[in-house]
Amino acid sequence: MIEIIGNKKYKKVYISGPMTGIENLNEFEFKKYEEKFKNLNFEVINPHNLFSKDEVKLMDDLLKEKKITFEEHHSFFMKRDIKEMMNCDFLTVLNGWEKSKGANIEVYIARNLKMPIVDSVTLKELF
Repeated sequence: MIEIIGNKKYKKVYISGPMTGIENLNEFEFKKYEEKFKNLNFEVINPHNLFSKDEVKLMDDLLKEKKITFEEHHSFFMKRDIKEMMNCDFLTVLNGWEKSKGANIEVYIARNLKMPIVDSVTLKELF
């Protein structure tokens, strides 16, 4: 296990967790852990901060109007999320990540690239 907290090698963290089907896309939990990691002196990438309200509205409207599929909608957001995740030193996962398609993709990529993955609550490395 790698010690993340206090290790100067790890400066930037990406937050991964469930959104779909959760009120306000689980924004409260993402913000809560964004603050936690900022207070631990990490630069934090919160996927909720990667898109403008206009981008989200446009994509949501296209989905509602059936001009794009759910998969296309999901893919639009995941592509930018993953791009930003690749610039991070480690990943932290929120409770319930195991039930999230997107978080599972992010964890799969991180594991295969040997990027540390930390439980957001315990700060212990997973896997």
